Amino acid sequence: METDGVLIRNYNVQGSLTFEQINAYDAKTGKKLWDSFRTSFPLAVKDGIVYSVANTFMIDDDPVNHKVTIAQYDLKTGKSKGDRQYRWTEPENKDGVYRSGGVYGSAFLYGKDLYVFQGETLASYDFWNYKPDSKPARKWAQNGYDQLVPLLSIHEGRMFYQDFSTSRLTAMKLSSGQFIHYDGDNPTVQADVFGKGVYVGQSDGVFHGYDLMSLKPVFADNTGSRSFGPTLKSGGMIFIQSGNRLLGVKLPASLK
Repeated sequence: METDGVLIRNYNVQGSLTFEQINAYDAKTGKKLWDSFRTSFPLAVKDGIVYSVANTFMIDDDPVNHKVTIAQYDLKTGKSKGDRQYRWTEPENKDGVYRSGGVYGSAFLYGKDLYVFQGETLASYDFWNYKPDSKPARKWAQNGYDQLVPLLSIHEGRMFYQDFSTSRLTAMKLSSGQFIHYDGDNPTVQADVFGKGVYVGQSDGVFHGYDLMSLKPVFADNTGSRSFGPTLKSGGMIFIQSGNRLLGVKLPASLK
C-alpha cells in the first residue's frame, strides 16, 4: 500500500520459523525508512499511525488467557506508539497443544469493526473507539470452528470461511449467526464470490454458479479438467481457468 508518501510492503521472512515482516519506504526515492518483524500487513493507516496485528507465537503463549495484539507505529519513522490488546479466555486445552492463527486469534478490519476470531467465538469491536479491556460489541458462535479457515472477507452481510474438512465454501450470516454452505456433489477446488454469485470449481471438473443469497444453483459446466485457477469476472462474463484453458461463460441476468 502507498499512503502519505510512504510505501509499505510485506514479506515472509524465513528462519527456524517463518513470520511476516513489513518494510516502509519513501515512495519517491525508494529509501527504506523502517521495518518491523513478526508484524502483518497493516489493518489500516490513519492520522500517521500504522495499525498491524503482531505475531506473538512462542513469545507470549498462554493456554487459557488469549489475546490479539495490535501494534501501532509512526508511519514515517516506525517508532512504536504502543499497542492494543483484545483479550478472551478459553478452557485449558488438555491435549497440551497451543493453537494460533486461523480461528485461533486472527483478526481483520472491515469499516469501523475489528473482527477477532476467538476459537469457538467470533467477536467484533468498535476499532476507532478503543478502550483497554473493552467488551465486544457483538459475538457469534463459530459452529465447527476447529474445521474452519476464515477468509477474512465479508460480502453481502456474510462472513466467509473455508471448511478445512471438506474444502467447501461456508458463510455465516452476521444478522443471525446462521451458517450456510455452498455444497456441490464433489470436493471444492476453487471458490470465488462476485456480486450476486458464488462460483465453485469441483474436483470432478464441474464448475457451478450459485445465487449468493438463495443458494440455488444457476448453471453448471463440465470443464474436462480437475484443476482450477482463480475465477475472473468482467462485465457480463465469467472466465474460468481450467487446466490449460480459459473458458468464458455468459452470465444469466440473475448473477450480473
